[in-house]
Amino acid sequence: MQDINKGVFVMKLSVGTNWDGRLVDEFSEIPEVEEVYGGFQFGTIGSGRSAYLTANIKEGDFQEYIKKLHANGIRFNYTLNAPCLNNHEYKKETHKALIQQLEWLVNAGVESVTVTIPLILEIIKKQFPQLRTKISVIAGVNSVSKAQFFEDMGADEILVDFMENRNFKLLEKIRRSVKCDLSLMLNDACNKGCAYRNYHYNVVGHASQSNNPSGNSFVEYCSIRCGIERLENPSLYLSSPWIRPEDIVHYENVGYDKFKISSRIMTTKWIVNATKAYASQKYDGNLTDLLILPMPGVDEKILPFNIEKNIKDSSGLKSDNIMKLSKLHVKRQFIDNNGLDGFIKHFIDDECSGECKQCEHCKTFANKVMKSDEEADKKSLCLYKEIIEDITTSRMFCYDGDKSELNKSKPNNEKEAEGSVLEILFPEKIKQVFEYSISKVPMHVRQVVSKSVKKAMIQNARERNDIEVNDEDLVKAFFKNSPEMVREEMVKGFRELGIDVQC
Repeated sequence: MQDINKGVFVMKLSVGTNWDGRLVDEFSEIPEVEEVYGGFQFGTIGSGRSAYLTANIKEGDFQEYIKKLHANGIRFNYTLNAPCLNNHEYKKETHKALIQQLEWLVNAGVESVTVTIPLILEIIKKQFPQLRTKISVIAGVNSVSKAQFFEDMGADEILVDFMENRNFKLLEKIRRSVKCDLSLMLNDACNKGCAYRNYHYNVVGHASQSNNPSGNSFVEYCSIRCGIERLENPSLYLSSPWIRPEDIVHYENVGYDKFKISSRIMTTKWIVNATKAYASQKYDGNLTDLLILPMPGVDEKILPFNIEKNIKDSSGLKSDNIMKLSKLHVKRQFIDNNGLDGFIKHFIDDECSGECKQCEHCKTFANKVMKSDEEADKKSLCLYKEIIEDITTSRMFCYDGDKSELNKSKPNNEKEAEGSVLEILFPEKIKQVFEYSISKVPMHVRQVVSKSVKKAMIQNARERNDIEVNDEDLVKAFFKNSPEMVREEMVKGFRELGIDVQC
């Protein structure tokens, strides 16, 4: 709250961790960082991030990490904010596991948790009153009555619905209506009024729960859909209710001093850059460097996602379809942050009608401050639409939309699944080039790329009515089934090993 002695607000940041110890050293030099949040990949309740997108940490290392944070005067908040437990919370075994998890967290030194489900909040307040509780943005606190409901239930802090970030009148009303701490999400860049948001939270929440019957697998349908919408209408990047570093002062003016930086799926370099930008309330450069964007594909700013585990858990899904995203190297849109000076005034003055199709404000600024790589955007758009087509036509779940495949029995073993793979021959030279090329593929997708390339080489040979894989079969297979980022090095390697590549 307001520092009476100074007469000004002292901004406090809550920043997500990827469990890199270097972050603690960096945060210790940024006085605005009050809290770090995160969690294990899997848990009884789960969180707002899927397990295959977040970094893993062992229990012993977790405890040491908390101690290091505390030694630097920084609190830790554990995320228990999945929006749904599939009714497992009413089962004896799950309830017992929940209590045991909370006991372990308290003993590990965790002093604060973020929750979404009211029942979980009540259990914590009743049995673990020493834990500070924060209501997640996933709970959708977007009215005075909801804020008062959670405060009356004992919440110590409420993260207000991100979608209301630019509704200054509402933010001021909520601030006046409750005494508990309030905070705002700074850099989530979901589309304003996103129709996929609730469903998406449920999907990723289940994908981080240790007892989920689905095996924690899923396909990024929601993010892909949002990606399509943005590429077709770039002004959605600006209508998304993120907060610029320079505009934090306007939120302080209506009583907010606590802010959250979404960051735990990002690299250490990215997290440090974003934290320093918001702490200084100034950033010269590309605004999207600070934003969490729905950009499915390989982004060097995001931690390598565990596609291997996702495919392993995806019973019945065709790995070739899931692999498409790991082969796309996406490029972030450029938004000139300095060019957005004055953009927020439209919302402060309460001139936003919410009818984006009738308003030109965001579109006008988008035309002025945005630059994009049209070729890269076209490639991403085509791929995103192709994957949506794979899902909606059932190609991701059976072969080529032939629904009769859904009724076929599952192969008993890998050899049976491959059919007559063994009749295709791999010359020694092809084997050597294959092994060299696979070694250049990022580890987190190497296994599935290997399977996809082998399958494609065999198919290429069969299409030529040959029983032996040749150079051309290998090159075509790698170019179709490997990530873009390694293609240049692969071409160089092919030529060094005597494989003729025409490109």
